[in-house]
Amino acid sequence: MSQLKNTIISNEINPITKESEANRILMKYSDRVPLIIKKHENCELPQISKKKFLVPNSMLCAELKYIITKYLNQELKDTNVSEKSIYLYIMNTNYSPKSSDLLSEVYHGHKADDNFLYLNYSSENTLG
Repeated sequence: MSQLKNTIISNEINPITKESEANRILMKYSDRVPLIIKKHENCELPQISKKKFLVPNSMLCAELKYIITKYLNQELKDTNVSEKSIYLYIMNTNYSPKSSDLLSEVYHGHKADDNFLYLNYSSENTLG
């Protein structure tokens, strides 16, 4: 992992604390994936109130998009976000997992050094 990624990710909480938290979660819930989800910096949608998620290994990316849409609809009570497409990205990369990908597969391929999977969401395809 690049030094830049480590710096950006660890700005909020001590990386050792986050790693121990993720390890504790993984030991207790071995059938789950720990995620941290934030809006993409170029996204016009608001940040959802919940950033940390613990989802089943068998959950598809499409199901996570649905959950994010539900949270966004709660944040924007007067707007129907479900009319917009939500895109997921691995934080600080240009990789966007397919809707049919299992989150456990994405996690094992892209988890950070602290054992969390960091994802961004956006309302439009920011890759071009």
